[in-house]
Amino acid sequence: TAEPEVTYHRLTPRDKFLVIGSDGLWDLMTPMQVIRLVGEHMSGKLTLSPLHLAQPHVPLEDIAMLLRKRQAAMKLKPVDSNAATHLIRCALGGTAYGVDHSRLSQMLSLPQDMVRMFRDDITITVVFFDDEYLKYC
Repeated sequence: TAEPEVTYHRLTPRDKFLVIGSDGLWDLMTPMQVIRLVGEHMSGKLTLSPLHLAQPHVPLEDIAMLLRKRQAAMKLKPVDSNAATHLIRCALGGTAYGVDHSRLSQMLSLPQDMVRMFRDDITITVVFFDDEYLKYC
């Protein structure tokens, strides 16, 4: 009996991802929180990729600067392998200071007959866009 909210948006190269989430997600998080968390997850994933130099003869000073940026970005390194899991972890256990793992554990271990009093089911899909492809759409 629920009616989905459907909107139309023409994709541009500036669009990086789409989050499709059930009302359980949106009951716990705002769209801006979701955007920030997925963006941080994407940034953290970049730090895990190997460092490739664009040119063969890069000055050591430039390499040192790249390595300092990567080292600073390691603080954003995601715990979760995918963005949807990251969102669920933050929705159920998130606080202003990060994820409270005891709260997360409690939210995930509620008895079946009580779970609806505390939270709705959460389903999330995060679709990432290839900006090279979007340039030609």
